[in-house]
Amino acid sequence: MLSEIKVNKLIVGACGISSDGLSAPSVDEAYVKLEMIKRADQVIVLADASKFGKSLFHRICDLGQIHVLITDQEPDRKMKDILITHQVEIMVIPPGS
Repeated sequence: MLSEIKVNKLIVGACGISSDGLSAPSVDEAYVKLEMIKRADQVIVLADASKFGKSLFHRICDLGQIHVLITDQEPDRKMKDILITHQVEIMVIPPGS
């Protein structure tokens, strides 16, 4: 069913973000997110800072498939450098903004 879908912008949550990419706790969740990412012109990831450095059970995609990361705190220097290397735009929206 997902093969028939095409979107301009995909907004997706992430349970884990590491140098290996996005990850999810289940195969089913990872599969659906990966298939949607493949069918999006722009991928926007929403993740709070607690997700940085986490790698969960199943890998979704590498960081090169993400265009924008929206988060609540600036990532640490190492994570920020990795994201910049993959040309991910980082938007920090502090809580209460």
